[in-house]
Amino acid sequence: MNINTDNRYIPILWEARFETGISEMDKHHKVLVSILNEAGMVIAANTGKEKLLDISRHLLEYAHYHFDQEEQLMQQYDYYEYAAEEAEQHKKEHAYFSEWIVTFREQLRSGDPISPHVLLNFVHQWLFEHIMCIDKKLGAHIAKHK
Repeated sequence: MNINTDNRYIPILWEARFETGISEMDKHHKVLVSILNEAGMVIAANTGKEKLLDISRHLLEYAHYHFDQEEQLMQQYDYYEYAAEEAEQHKKEHAYFSEWIVTFREQLRSGDPISPHVLLNFVHQWLFEHIMCIDKKLGAHIAKHK
């Protein structure tokens, strides 16, 4: 996690190794990293439930937009035809992320929250594993079929 012993968040910096080769996807990923960094600062500052609800709502809304755009690219470039298993796994990963964030928000509202640090760890790990393992395959497919 990127919160140091002084309870300060250390922002994640975008690196070229995260790029998929598809500029629109990379632009979206940079926005998601920015939201993740914002969430880290909110969590480190311990600003409370309402701010966590706001940032998790923003994360979920942007993620849904991004997932929709990726899934449109998958359709446009016949990913379902050429790589059916990968395409289905990709969609399942998107659904899992969304479900996890919805559960976090529900538990936060109910008074039995998942630790905000767990949220930060989940989003960080999921996002970078998804980019490096799943989105890069899609990017390679799109580049090959442009």
